[in-house]
Amino acid sequence: RVVRWWVSGLKDEDPVDRFLKFYFACEMLAVIKGYKRCKEFSDKYLDGYYKLDDTSISCVRNKLVHAVGEDKDKAEELAVRHADEFGSKVLSAIKRVIKGDQRENGRAL
Repeated sequence: RVVRWWVSGLKDEDPVDRFLKFYFACEMLAVIKGYKRCKEFSDKYLDGYYKLDDTSISCVRNKLVHAVGEDKDKAEELAVRHADEFGSKVLSAIKRVIKGDQRENGRAL
């Protein structure tokens, strides 16, 4: 499902929806790896990519889904500006997890 959400984000023309789908993939990947906090997962798998300007990725996601007015507008602006870069970081994380899991199981890529 992680890869499915990521691919769905890649194909989506709307950058806000693309950001959200990349976020879902990232969140699912973090849970699979046993992380409860986005920042900890980010430090290990997203090269510290945790904040968009001064707002955490999870806060942007929450405002996109739950906020109205100016807060939502700011979150949408951040999502539009950073969707593709975030998607690239999530793809790298997916690859790192797969590579690490294969090494743990004694298999090469």
